[in-house]
Amino acid sequence: MKRSLPLFACPALATVFSLPSSQGATLVSTTSSTNDVSFSNDQFVFATSWTFGVDHTGVSVSALLGYFGEGRAHLMRDIGTGITAASEVGRLDFTPTSMMGATMTLFQNVDLVAGTYYLVIQGKDSSGVNWRVASAASTAENVTINSAMYAYGVNSYAPASDFTTNGNQFVYTVTGNAVVPEPASATPALAGAALFVLRRRR
Repeated sequence: MKRSLPLFACPALATVFSLPSSQGATLVSTTSSTNDVSFSNDQFVFATSWTFGVDHTGVSVSALLGYFGEGRAHLMRDIGTGITAASEVGRLDFTPTSMMGATMTLFQNVDLVAGTYYLVIQGKDSSGVNWRVASAASTAENVTINSAMYAYGVNSYAPASDFTTNGNQFVYTVTGNAVVPEPASATPALAGAALFVLRRRR
């Protein structure tokens, strides 16, 4: 069982959280210098991943997606065989607006604790959707971009498919605000109250 120290005994351990210094900072950005795409349908599903070293608020995720048919996006805490919807942060059905691809916002204003997250893109039928292949990537402080993945033979719940590392990264962007805890000294009033309690205890 987790036990907390009495505040008067350890005032220096009091913690406050800093407010975001900017709105919607870019956390992950991948770009492309070509028109190469990967095609996802009811047989192929693709995913990419990143890791937050600290909590983030107001997170939005977008991707450069093109059409032949309709698609579905999953934002996940984990993927792979045996995974269920309990690992899902969000899900969105979408229809791309351009055959060659356009940036689509898939998830908005989500608060995510530190950890690894996955964006899964699947075509909902044989027509499928395409996801632009990236040629460069950058991340903010405390953020790591991970390998992209694919699965052939899509599970009825796509994130539970058997994924393999993919040689290509995909074009997507993650924005949001890092929440960084900062140590705060006790105020003079709190320090005085602690001293008073200690004297009363003698």
